[in-house]
Amino acid sequence: MKQRLYYKSFDILKFICAIIIACIYHYQNDFPNVTLFDNVPFINKLSIYGYMLVELFFIISGFLFLVSYFNKIKEKDLSIKTFLKKRYIRLIFVGAITTFVMFLLQQSYYMLNGDFWIWGNNDLGNLLLQLIGVQYWLEPGIVSLNNAVWYISVLLLCYIVFFYISNLVVKKKNIFIFLLPIVAALIVQKCNLNIPILNYNVTRGIISFGVGVFIGCLSKNLNNRKFITIFSLVSLFVIGLLYIFLGDQVVGNLLLLLTFVIYPLLILSLISIDNKLEFINTKFTKYLGNLSFGIYLWNLPIQLSTVLLNQIFDFSFNYNSVYFFLIQIVIHILIAVLSYHLFERKMLPLFEQKMSKIINYLKKTNEIIT
Repeated sequence: MKQRLYYKSFDILKFICAIIIACIYHYQNDFPNVTLFDNVPFINKLSIYGYMLVELFFIISGFLFLVSYFNKIKEKDLSIKTFLKKRYIRLIFVGAITTFVMFLLQQSYYMLNGDFWIWGNNDLGNLLLQLIGVQYWLEPGIVSLNNAVWYISVLLLCYIVFFYISNLVVKKKNIFIFLLPIVAALIVQKCNLNIPILNYNVTRGIISFGVGVFIGCLSKNLNNRKFITIFSLVSLFVIGLLYIFLGDQVVGNLLLLLTFVIYPLLILSLISIDNKLEFINTKFTKYLGNLSFGIYLWNLPIQLSTVLLNQIFDFSFNYNSVYFFLIQIVIHILIAVLSYHLFERKMLPLFEQKMSKIINYLKKTNEIIT
C-alpha cells in the first residue's frame, strides 16, 4: 500500500469525535440535571464513555507522526529542536488562549458563587503550568482550568518520546522497539503510579499514540486493501454483536479494548477506503479537521460562559431541550470557526514571527557578549 500523508477520513472522524466529546459527553456531565439522552441508548452510551474518544485522537496523531516524520528522522533531515519548535507553538497557542479565558471565567464564577465551577485548583500556579503545556506532566491527578488542554500537554510529551524512539528504531532496524513505550506505560498503570511523568494521564497518551505509530509501520506493508477492509469491518461487526448480546462481560476493560482492538481496526478500515472519498473536497475535510481542534479546546469555556449567563441574566435555560442542545452544537462550531480564522490563521503567524525575531535577537546578543 502506498503511504499517504493526508487522509480525508481522519479529519472527518476528528470533527465527529470533537462534537461527541464537547456536545454530548461534556453536555451530559457538566450541565446540571441533564436527562436529555436517557431514552436514547446509543447517545446515552456516548455521554458516558465519550471521553474515551480522546484515545482515538492520540492514535491518529501517532499514525500521522509516523507517516509524516519517520523518513525525515531516518534520513537525519529533521532534528528534535526543529521538530518541537514547529509543533510546540502551533499546539500550545490556542490552548493557552482558551486556558486564560477559562481562568477569567472561573474567577467570575467564584465571585458570584463563592466556589469554582466543577473543579478547583484554578490558581495562578496552575495557570502558568497549563499556559506552557506542562501541567499534566508535573501535577498528576490535578484537574483545573481548561482541562481539555491535558491532551496537548501529553501529546507534546508523546512527540518527544517517540522522536527518540524513532532514532533507536532506525539504529537497530527493528520496528518492534516502538512497542517499548507502550509496555512501559502499561506497567505504570498496573503499578498505579501517580508521580510526575509516570502517571495515568500521561500513560493514556503514550499507549494510544504508540498504537497509532505501530499501525503506521504496519500499514506500509499491507498491500491487499480489499482484505484489510473486509477483515476490519467484519471484526468491528463481530465485536459490536458480542457487546449487544453479552454486554460488559465481553468488554472487560473498555478503554483497552477500544485502544488495542476497535480503534486500530477502524483506522485500518479508513486508510484502506480513503481513496474512495475523492468526491469529497480536500479543502473541506481539512477545514473540518481544523475546526475539531477549536471545538475541543473551546468546549469548557463555552459551557462555563453559558452557566454564567444563565445565572447573571436569569435566562432559565432548559438543558433538557433538544433545541437548546442543537443551539449548543451550532455555537461550538461558530466559535471554532472564529477561533481558526482569528487566532490560528491571523494571530499565530504574527506570534511566530515575533518569537523568531526575539530568538534571533537573543542569539546575536549572546554572540556579542561571548
